[in-house]
Amino acid sequence: MAQIPNDVSLPEVTPRKPVIKEGEPKIHIHSTLTSDVQI
Repeated sequence: MAQIPNDVSLPEVTPRKPVIKEGEPKIHIHSTLTSDVQI
């Protein structure tokens, strides 16, 4: 039971931690998403 919630929190915290720490990649990812939608 403790492993199930841990796995769910890991994927959310892993991608979010590096993005918030760097700050630059966050804008890049957002730009890519917007560009894809516009195209």
